[in-house]
Amino acid sequence: MMYLLRNQNPNRSSIHPGQFKQLNPSMTTKPISKKAYATIVTEAAQVAGIIILAYSLRKRGSEHALIVLYTPDLLPEAVRALELEASRSQIIMRACEPLLEREHGTAESVDRHGDTWTTLRVFEAFDYDIICYMTSNALIIRNMDSVFDEVDELSSDSIAATARTKDKTSENEQMDCTLFLIRPSEALWSEMSLSFQKTEKTAASKASPEAFLGSFLAQRWHRVPAKYNMPDSLADSNDLGDTICVTFQTEQPWRAKTRNGQDNFRRLWWTEYKDWKEESREKEGSEELNRMLSGHVADHSSPPKPGGPVLWRKVLGEHGHGPRVSPNGSSFMPI
Repeated sequence: MMYLLRNQNPNRSSIHPGQFKQLNPSMTTKPISKKAYATIVTEAAQVAGIIILAYSLRKRGSEHALIVLYTPDLLPEAVRALELEASRSQIIMRACEPLLEREHGTAESVDRHGDTWTTLRVFEAFDYDIICYMTSNALIIRNMDSVFDEVDELSSDSIAATARTKDKTSENEQMDCTLFLIRPSEALWSEMSLSFQKTEKTAASKASPEAFLGSFLAQRWHRVPAKYNMPDSLADSNDLGDTICVTFQTEQPWRAKTRNGQDNFRRLWWTEYKDWKEESREKEGSEELNRMLSGHVADHSSPPKPGGPVLWRKVLGEHGHGPRVSPNGSSFMPI
């Protein structure tokens, strides 16, 4: 067995299986809304996307908070950046342990899905009635809250998500886990944990979290209209129609302002980024926040830090691969 499900060590952490650790004592009360969006951050390069995702939700008038799960190895400056933005954009930060624990001697190459498996921690948000998970690469262009109306009758043992193909009759239709909605329950989490244990014992180095969800909940999958999760590779940037959310599934848009064939979509993200900077200019901590983001955003006015991390890890549901670049500039295998 290459991986172990991470268990609680009372001498190391106060995070228990089936629970989240809240960042601030003031956040321990029951949420005002029983619905929330959620995403996960495991490295600093994702923070810019999460901040603009939260900003775009607020800008379009969302009534629901964005829960940001973050793992213990997230750099302190990245945590600080999210803390600074939290009060402005309805962000609720929650620390969580990685879902997988590597055994000694496991090759680095089989750890490629470790961070994305942790996305399944959203199923433990038992204090919410409905959670809508999105990747940090999502951008909201119209009010998104109507997505919760699509799942009024969703049971607590099911999942709602868009399909990967536009043809609903296609035999190759697959669940697109860049966005999904669930009603978190302890019963579903227990069932999932048992199935996960079986899956990771037999094929942990091969199966992805998306493949796991697609198999585990295949017969309990409710389709969500594509307008709530339109991949940049399929949407028409000149006519977005009724599209509500665009998901950049090929590359994080903050890595470059232009890219062959996708400049119009990148402009959507960069317009939001510009508006966010203008709006936050006079707010407390704005200089510190912009300085933290400068190493991860290809903003001409803020050149990346020398030797800083500039590329990315895939998150749940993303299709593209990209090489990671180490601080000395050398590249190694895509993840």
